[in-house]
Amino acid sequence: LSLLATLGCFAAGDGGYIEGGSLVLASNMAKRFKGLGGVVRYGKKVERVRISDGMVCGVVVEGEPVSARAVIVASDTLQAVDSLFDPPLQEKWTLALREKTKRSGALLMCTFIGIGVEADLSGSPKGVMFPLKTPFEYAGRLITSLGYNQYSGHAAYAPPDCTAITIILAGDTYDYWKQAHEQGCYVARKEELFAQVLPALEEQLPAIRGKLAVWDMATPLTYERYCGTYHGSWMTITLPRTKRVSYPCKSKYASRLYFAGQRIMPPGGIPVAVSTGRTAAQHLCRDFGTVFRS
Repeated sequence: LSLLATLGCFAAGDGGYIEGGSLVLASNMAKRFKGLGGVVRYGKKVERVRISDGMVCGVVVEGEPVSARAVIVASDTLQAVDSLFDPPLQEKWTLALREKTKRSGALLMCTFIGIGVEADLSGSPKGVMFPLKTPFEYAGRLITSLGYNQYSGHAAYAPPDCTAITIILAGDTYDYWKQAHEQGCYVARKEELFAQVLPALEEQLPAIRGKLAVWDMATPLTYERYCGTYHGSWMTITLPRTKRVSYPCKSKYASRLYFAGQRIMPPGGIPVAVSTGRTAAQHLCRDFGTVFRS
């Protein structure tokens, strides 16, 4: 069904993406926000949402109270309902969110490998899933196949005559990487994994052999650190024989408190984050008697 929906989008001419990827999308949003008079505090962490007499009155940013007439919580909702409120939010939908999302297998997470090679792969397939001649073990599992995407021809993804390649290893490996971090072998585990992935990729793409320029790896701990997501997961899966549930963008616990982000509506991703952000803004405009204009 998902594949059919994707093909339908492309057939309708509605399946494009922003040139430059999600970083450009975020930069455009920040530019528009600041152009309207908004202020972005980069590198600052919100510690708590302040509520007084059933109404939001601001947030606490690294110990500093900041007043606000309304708050839209756009971080991972699963984390936010527990960590940003004292006491944690106990609305009916937050209880369902915790129960359904924390089920085994409901959280989608991955280890993401980014590679830069000094080779032009414009004549190679853009994406391939291939079996490994020599399977290897990773996080207690046997890896028998790999898939990659290569971005030759995509402006700004790599310098001229160079190519960016990405590989995703899906699966719940949060505890594996957490343990490695606690034991002080986190970087070494990354290097060990890459040392197994690179030869397999070079065998599939001989043109890149000896052409490695740069590589990096994001584990579930990376997503947890930079995005504040629960166990580093970036999507929620609707399990078999369970009903897909969406959660409200407006709180009943406190007035002028709104929620947006990938946890509000499964499965998640940027389209859901943007859609729920729009809905939260519409609720805010209605509560303040303002006409919503896109």
